[in-house]
Amino acid sequence: MTKLKIGVVISSALLAQMPGSATAASIGEDKASPSSFGDSRCVPREGAIFRVESNTKITSDGQIRDEMFIDVERRVTASDGLIATTSNTMEGVKGGATDHLTPDGKKAFLTATSDGATTTYRYFLLVDSTSVVFPTPAAPDGAFTGAAAGKRITTSLKCDWSELASFFPIGKTQKISMPCTEETTSFEGALIERVSMITLAYEGESQAHTKAGDFAVRNIRITTEYLDNSSKESLILFSERLCFPVLSDTTANSAPFGGQVMTTHAELVRFD
Repeated sequence: MTKLKIGVVISSALLAQMPGSATAASIGEDKASPSSFGDSRCVPREGAIFRVESNTKITSDGQIRDEMFIDVERRVTASDGLIATTSNTMEGVKGGATDHLTPDGKKAFLTATSDGATTTYRYFLLVDSTSVVFPTPAAPDGAFTGAAAGKRITTSLKCDWSELASFFPIGKTQKISMPCTEETTSFEGALIERVSMITLAYEGESQAHTKAGDFAVRNIRITTEYLDNSSKESLILFSERLCFPVLSDTTANSAPFGGQVMTTHAELVRFD
């Protein structure tokens, strides 16, 4: 297995799938955000640290084309009771496509670290992100390439936020839909706009069992449908004790453009 240590950050597409994560094995209630079940202003407090593990697979034609294992630490740098901004540090292993092999015939992988990415959440919705592109393994010598590696991508979500307000307290409204525009500035400086409809559906309460502990959660399904017929669906298990997702599963489908499907499972492992 070929390994490199490179300062990079994963793409905004993957960032959007990840809940926050954590650092210290356990905390007292006084360190969590001061909220109770049903609080409509549930965002993590400034200074909170979350660490999450995630596994992302990219498939097409029923075969895994790429796979990533990412450990993300998110530090809340600003929080006003409505919006929280985090600074993110990531460590991960990224696998290449099936034809990316090391000289000994094994699948090529990349070990990477990153620092400096940011995300901004409105409640549990990711509304802004800055990320940096991962390089990719190259065949056949196990070297790694990618002209875009290390370059920044920014994404901003603009929606009718008055609709979002009607969803709170969580469970007050079973389902809402919001027209949105997603604006992405590529590493080349090009602005890409995608019009979408985002639907939030409340699916009740449950217990989540994670490496960070057990949590009472609200189950929220977020579906994004784009005009180009691609889509993304996430089921997040949101803890109102932490004001943060503790588990999430996301499927992003770009079938109209090559049939790629990206699935991500993310789990809270530590928090402080």
